[in-house]
Amino acid sequence: MNVRRRIARVRWQARMALLGQALWSAFWPGQIILGSFLLLALSDALPRLGGWTHSTVLVALAAALGWTVWRAWHRFRLPPAEAADRQVERASGLRHRPLTSLEDRPATTGSAGQALWGVHLARIAGQIRRLRAGWPAGVMPSRDPWALRILTLVCLATALGMVGGDAGDRLARALAPSFAAASPAPVTVDMWIEPPAYTGRPTLFAGGGETSFEVPEGSTVHARVAGVGGAAMLVAGPDRTVLESSGGVAEGGAPIRMGGRIAVMVDDRELAGWPATVIPDSPPHARFDMPPRATQRHAFRIDYGGSDDYGVAAMRLETALVDEPAAEPLVLPLPVLGEPEAPRGNAYFDLTAHIWAGREVILQVVAVDGAGQEGEGPPLLFVLPERPFEHPVARAIVEERKTLRWDGRDGTAERLDGIAAGTELYDGDPAVTVALAVAAARLRRAERAEPALATVRSLLWKTALRLEEGGLALADRELRASQEAIMRALEKGASAEEIDRLFDELRRSIDRLLRELAQRAGESGDNAGRGPEGQGQDRLVDREGLQQMVERIRRLWEAGARDEARELLSQLQNILENIRLARMGEGQAERQTEMLKKFKELRELGRDQQRLLDRTFRRGRPPPGESRRGPQGSRPGAESGYPDLQQAQEGLRRRLGNYMRSLGAGAGRVSEELGRADRSMRDALGALRSGKHGEALEAQGQALRDLQKAGDEMLRDFAREGGGPGGIAGGQSDFDPLGRRDGGFMPDGSDVVLPGEDSFQRARHIRDELRRRVGDETRPPPERDYIERLLRRF
Repeated sequence: MNVRRRIARVRWQARMALLGQALWSAFWPGQIILGSFLLLALSDALPRLGGWTHSTVLVALAAALGWTVWRAWHRFRLPPAEAADRQVERASGLRHRPLTSLEDRPATTGSAGQALWGVHLARIAGQIRRLRAGWPAGVMPSRDPWALRILTLVCLATALGMVGGDAGDRLARALAPSFAAASPAPVTVDMWIEPPAYTGRPTLFAGGGETSFEVPEGSTVHARVAGVGGAAMLVAGPDRTVLESSGGVAEGGAPIRMGGRIAVMVDDRELAGWPATVIPDSPPHARFDMPPRATQRHAFRIDYGGSDDYGVAAMRLETALVDEPAAEPLVLPLPVLGEPEAPRGNAYFDLTAHIWAGREVILQVVAVDGAGQEGEGPPLLFVLPERPFEHPVARAIVEERKTLRWDGRDGTAERLDGIAAGTELYDGDPAVTVALAVAAARLRRAERAEPALATVRSLLWKTALRLEEGGLALADRELRASQEAIMRALEKGASAEEIDRLFDELRRSIDRLLRELAQRAGESGDNAGRGPEGQGQDRLVDREGLQQMVERIRRLWEAGARDEARELLSQLQNILENIRLARMGEGQAERQTEMLKKFKELRELGRDQQRLLDRTFRRGRPPPGESRRGPQGSRPGAESGYPDLQQAQEGLRRRLGNYMRSLGAGAGRVSEELGRADRSMRDALGALRSGKHGEALEAQGQALRDLQKAGDEMLRDFAREGGGPGGIAGGQSDFDPLGRRDGGFMPDGSDVVLPGEDSFQRARHIRDELRRRVGDETRPPPERDYIERLLRRF
């Protein structure tokens, strides 16, 4: 391109840029006025002002716009041509005005002068090789220091985005004032019914095509009326409530006590209404599923249940003395286990330290529903278990504790001093001497009956336990306290930190109890039941198994499965309540140990068969994208006969045969289930050799079921043997020797389906999102109330 053409093009671009800057700087006040009008139009505020006010505002805006245009026109000046050259030179970084030099002419016409002039032009051409127009320096910051022009554009863009396709209609209404009389705003009625939170029912919204409503007792109807001039009234059956009005909107609520019609009325005129029927809330029911019975640890167990139409909220056990009806009853909380509409569970209570131990009482289960209604079960007579004491000094201390009264405290203090004086009867244990002296001193110096008698009774009880069993009794007491604390925490929904702390205490309590039991067995010379590692008595659930159950309970609670956590905690209590505290005879202990050893062998055999069944299933699945080939029941590669699976199945059948022979040699009974399991393994082996994958799976599954049935039968035989002092008396076959429900061969809590790690993470994410939403003030109140109820329940 010719240099002069390029210079002309760049000069034209610079002139246009300078012209735009001049127009912008002259007419920018008019832009603000025009933008203000457009904002008023898009907000649809002008039509609401009335015809005359609307017109006045339009005239004022038009006059302001005309004045700014007239003023800008008189001040506007076109930029001169020299300004374009100066703009190009500034934008291109040129010095000494080379564009002006191009218009110069040489002073001489000689050859030397012409040559020098050519060199001068070549140097200028090199300097202007890259010309550009650029943008002129801004002058608006000095004229509009508050950037009102930018603010107007931003607000206008936001308004256009909000109104969308309605912008044209709003602009038309803003330009055409209406002098017609304003029509009254339409009357709208919103009505909804909110059942009580404990019912778990959703909110009912009126106006969705319903002709009537059936609402639970205790529901509340809410109404919101807009566009009404008079006083609005909410009718709920025979009750009438005036709605509170503010800014043309009336709203309020009223409880629905009786059936009838719910409606909104204005000046005795019904705006909207529907008939409603109230469903009565029946009181809950409570019962004993089994009569209360004492345990080997001198506690007592109750099996209870209840029912309610919307769910039982709480349960308790009330205990009252038969011979002292006026005495304040003892209230013991019960966990609500299972479905809230029909809960069932069991609980253990140790009242051996209570002054009512050994006395006849009336036991009654009470259920409470969400409305506070109570239902009482039938009363039962029961004698509270009393702990026997063999140590003579412990027995004497307990007798003084029973007869302790405020009026005879001085005599009790003297007798305690006498017991403390006979140090040879308790080997001079200084802890016992000090405890008896402290108890006597508190009785002599006490000014009021309470709390003096309560503290003395507690001190005497601990002293008697120390004499009778030493550290074992303290470990037992600590374990009971940990169990009760966790149950209460799960019931009231304690914090995660509190739950973790209580589970740590429970683990320590279990370890301490098992150590004390092992130490007691060693001190008494009972080596029966010791394993090759020299551990204590062998049990179906060892230390590791108990700790695994505690971890399962904690993880279920973290995942939000509160009912499953309570159920598994109840199973753990059953196990701990039935752990044997007394030693067996030598012959019985050896037989029990042998039976337990056989049971563990059979359980391991069943687990290996389960693993083989899983392997066979995975081997039979075709690879992704590959279709099944061959006859029905066969898989690709089955012609080889699955040699590794054959070898594994043959090994399991050989182990089962050795197990059956050893069981028969030990004078044990070989069950029919073991024989059927052996035949099923033989069929599975033949199917694998023939490459019949489906038949092999069926035979392996049948072998596994037969092994499980054999294990269940062995557990029932073990229970009928008695299992030592902690066994199941009477040969009940519904429970294993540790008091667990006999649910399937390995009832150590492993049958509880524990969610995977992804389920735990998903549960935490859902809980965090609900907590975020309930704290969001911009969300509707009904939604936040509903989320709060969810968080309280789960």
